[in-house]
Amino acid sequence: RRRHTRCSRDWSSDVCSSDLRFLQAVNLIQPGDEAATRWINGLGGRPLLLSMASVKYLLTRGAGKEWRPFGYEPHGVYGNIHVMRNAYALPLGFTYSRIQTEPDFMAAPALDKDWRLLQAAVVDPADLPLLRDLTPLPPDMPPGKTFQDYTQLVEPLRKESLQIEARSESRIQGSIRLAGPKLLFFSIPFDRGWQAEVDGKPDRKSTRLNS
Repeated sequence: RRRHTRCSRDWSSDVCSSDLRFLQAVNLIQPGDEAATRWINGLGGRPLLLSMASVKYLLTRGAGKEWRPFGYEPHGVYGNIHVMRNAYALPLGFTYSRIQTEPDFMAAPALDKDWRLLQAAVVDPADLPLLRDLTPLPPDMPPGKTFQDYTQLVEPLRKESLQIEARSESRIQGSIRLAGPKLLFFSIPFDRGWQAEVDGKPDRKSTRLNS
């Protein structure tokens, strides 16, 4: 499905329900604030969320070139546009070995949620029987605090990721090799109509986890 969004900083009115649920869950918009669903300041001030959302580049113009966000490095200059690359952007499809339930995640302080999203996948409690081989994240797990904490969380998530072999507007095809049980996460919003296939066969388990 085609969306009319400019970038990770600006979101338009054509945002699907999965987008809105995510933005509400991380306290970027407040439930019931209809105006906020039309146009918000996006993920720009949340560098950990930018990494999780696979945002690789940041473009600034003119005087903004002196500003460098957390984890970004200079990449190039094109006219008066300065491009910075996120050295810690996660791939489109990456894997978690730990999980946390949605109620536990929602109960966490707002400032801790970005860290918790790098620590473990968020799942519906009803799906826990399908994920019994994964490690639960303790609800009282302390969040990270330093840049070193950030890199130590990102690096394991990048190691076993989806290698994309073909893609189009309606299909993504790739392969992945895992050393053990993990949950594959895609940093794109879920829409009705998405279906997953494993080795060419429909995977109901994957569809349920994303519904």
